[in-house]
Amino acid sequence: MTTDVHPSFPGAGAAVRGLVHEHLKLTDEPLLLAVYYAPHREEHDIFLFEIIAGFGADQVADDREIFEVTYSDRKNFPLDPGQNLHLVLTNLPEFQKAVRENWPAIVELRDAIAANRYEIAYESAEGRKLAEMLK
Repeated sequence: MTTDVHPSFPGAGAAVRGLVHEHLKLTDEPLLLAVYYAPHREEHDIFLFEIIAGFGADQVADDREIFEVTYSDRKNFPLDPGQNLHLVLTNLPEFQKAVRENWPAIVELRDAIAANRYEIAYESAEGRKLAEMLK
């Protein structure tokens, strides 16, 4: 499922889908859901939220913060000068708790979805159900 996105959404959908395709090759920790989204912070940057089975040994953060790593220079991912790629990564137990407790990363993602500033880059059958939890 792909949605129309807000005009200010960074135009990196093809590159994001390519990155997600590479993540799908990692079979030891299967990808369940990938959402390309544009929050209202760092609007020039690219954000990708992924739920990965077994990521981080299925640990749940005590600080209510979903793991986020930022890349500023990637050989295999095109970035404009000054642009960053944010990977926001979680596992199933942490995602479920974050949704129940409305963690900040979930609020940010839901806000982007409500503003139609997102695209589902990948969803497994289970991921489809998880995506519904964000609406």
